[in-house]
Amino acid sequence: MGLDVLTGLVEDPKRPNNYIDGDILESKTAKTYKGKARLSPDGKRLFMHGYVGISALGRTVVWTRTDSASS
Repeated sequence: MGLDVLTGLVEDPKRPNNYIDGDILESKTAKTYKGKARLSPDGKRLFMHGYVGISALGRTVVWTRTDSASS
């Protein structure tokens, strides 16, 4: 579809595999939230955390990579 759901994330220079200062689009409501993300050490899970205001009041969603392109 070409819909960007993560934009502006940059790697945190102090913490490898952590990304900060981005925006996350919640596709069901079309709302955009401040966001950050973390890639698991094995590269199979992406933890995305979206929030308004302060990070502690946000929500984390996990995407899991599949081995097959058809899954």
